This record gives sequence, structure tokens and C-alpha cells, in this order.
Amino acid sequence: MELNAQNSMNILNKNFDFKIINDDVIGPVLLMPPKEAYLYTAVAGSFYLNDPNFQFRPRGLYPLFYHANAYNLVTGLMTFDKNKLSFFNSPLIHKEKYPFIVTGQKYVIFKDIKNSSDVSHREKLFQTLKKAGKDTSNYILTEIRKDVKGYGMEPFCEYVACKYFSNKGYIVENQIPLFYDVGTPDFSAFLIPEVAESLIADHFMGCGAFLLELASLRVFGKHTTSKINYNYDQDLVVGEAKTCTKKTQIQKYIDTQLYNKCFEIVPDKKLAEKHSGLISFDKSHSLILKDSPKLKIDTKKQKEYTTWLMNYFKYYLLSNLTNTEFLKFLEQKTSKTEWTVKEFTSAVNSLPLREIIKEVDKKLIEC
Repeated sequence: MELNAQNSMNILNKNFDFKIINDDVIGPVLLMPPKEAYLYTAVAGSFYLNDPNFQFRPRGLYPLFYHANAYNLVTGLMTFDKNKLSFFNSPLIHKEKYPFIVTGQKYVIFKDIKNSSDVSHREKLFQTLKKAGKDTSNYILTEIRKDVKGYGMEPFCEYVACKYFSNKGYIVENQIPLFYDVGTPDFSAFLIPEVAESLIADHFMGCGAFLLELASLRVFGKHTTSKINYNYDQDLVVGEAKTCTKKTQIQKYIDTQLYNKCFEIVPDKKLAEKHSGLISFDKSHSLILKDSPKLKIDTKKQKEYTTWLMNYFKYYLLSNLTNTEFLKFLEQKTSKTEWTVKEFTSAVNSLPLREIIKEVDKKLIEC
């Protein structure tokens, strides 16, 4: 299936129950609640039409470390300057800066673009909506760039894969750091029983979750109901979204021996490779998943990687705190007010997950 404006909308409608409605200015649009829209834009790279000149796009704003199994901070979710630590990009900060992310139902426009170097269509669309008396910040634009290979729809495929595995109980993340000589997977899905049990028990997850969703609890709230099912084994999944995925890239992820399963996400591919599973779509826009063979894992390496992942999650959970609250919490735990990067990451990594959940939950109750 070659992705275009119409079938991309149909894919999200058919597989995830997002409604298609007829907007009196735009025509067919996809309806999303604010939280879903925020997660969608953060992964799919779509634009809020909040401003004629600067359209807010949260994709790529939340990196944390340069690579896996190490704790070298990169400016994104956090910044470290002159021994002062702070959250730099977080949902809580975005709520203050862009309050429209939490208000109103969002209308996702899918538009085929013939010349992606000309971005004037965004301003024209903004002006059209404004002239019609619409709140433009409630509209989100997904561009299908017809003049580039793959139409720039790999991020859209990343979102579909993340959404699918999140619904299956996994914590999902796109573009998570791995290793310099391996590359950056387009998506990963992690089912770690001890983490899931703690998060579900406190309604931080309903089933699975986007990692960014766990950082958004202070913005969008906890889940009112949770699906409690602890009868599962650890499962680490990695995937690559391409219009024509090369085996060599997927093979690099397999060769790490960190993952239990591996998937290609290729919309128009029919047959899975022997080395991986496949996510694609049929003519009726239904998602087709052909399961991955069980991959060979190095138990020692996977254990080290899982420990790193569990620490990685902690920083995103802590970003539910303001900078003042976070530093006060860390000072109480370490009796320090300044840290080197190494001292800081060591302090955060040593915090038990339950203590972090308790602290975040306390702030949620206060809201």
C-alpha cells in the first residue's frame, strides 16, 4: 500500500478507532483527544497550526542520552549547565509554553504536498482556518510529501507500530538511542514485568504506554482504569520503519543480541523476511502483523541493557516534576545542591522506582 492522505487517515481510523469527521472548512479530518494528539505529533512529526510562522512540532525534542548502556546527557529532555540541572523539554514545560496542547479536541488534517520545500501552504491553511473563525491550535497537519522518497511517512509508520505495541501492554519509544556503530531504531517496545507491575498498580499505565505518556502524567492525568495482567515474560522488541527496509540495518539490531523480536514496518510489503517479523496493511487498511522469529539473545548483555532501560524510564517519570520540585527531591535524597553529570546520573539511577512513583503520585494528588 502506497501511503497517501486518504489511506493514512483510514489506517488510524480502522486500527485505533480514531473517528473521521467532516470539518466544515477542511473536509475529512481525523478526531483525536488532546493527549493522543500530543503523542501522535511527537512521533509522527506533524504540526500544530498554532501560529502562521511557527508551527509547534514536538518530534525530536526529548532525547536524553547519546547511546545505550551509558549516561552521557544530551540536551533535550534535560540540560546540564554550570553544575545546574534542569528539564529543558518536557510535557509539563510544553503545557506552560503551549497551553493549547491540553485543551479542545484536535483535528488532524492529512495533506498531499507536491513541493515539500515550499512551506507556505501551512501559513495559507492557518489563515483559511482563522478567517473561518476556527481555533487554529486545535488543527494538526500531517504532510505527505509526494516529492521525496517514501513521502516522508516513516515517522507515521513509527507511530502506528508504537501505538500497536502500546495497546498490547508494552512501553514504547521511537528513536531510542542504541550504539554508535549500530544506528538508532525507529521504534522499540519493552515489556519488563517489574516495571509494568509498579506503573499499572498506581494507574500510571492503563495497559501499555508511550514513554512520553509516562512523562505527561502531570499534564493529562493518570488512567482511571488499568488492565492488570502480570502473567507474562520479559520481551524486548525492536523495529525499523521504511518504504524499502534494507536487511543490513535490521541485521545490526539483531546482531546486538539484546532483543527477543524484530520487525520491519513496510506499508506495501507482502512477505516477511526470515530474520524478522513484518507490519504492513491490507487493501481494507487493516494492520497485518506477521510475527518475528525468536531471536538469539545474550542473557548477560540483555540484563545490562534492561537495567539501563529501567534507569532511562526514571528520568521521564521525574520530568512530571517542576525543576524546583525535582531539585528539592534530589537534594533530599543526596544532601547535595550541585553535581557533576556523573554524580547526577548516579544519584538518579540509584533512586528506587517505587520512590519516584510515590513522589510523582504525590504531586498528582496535589494538582
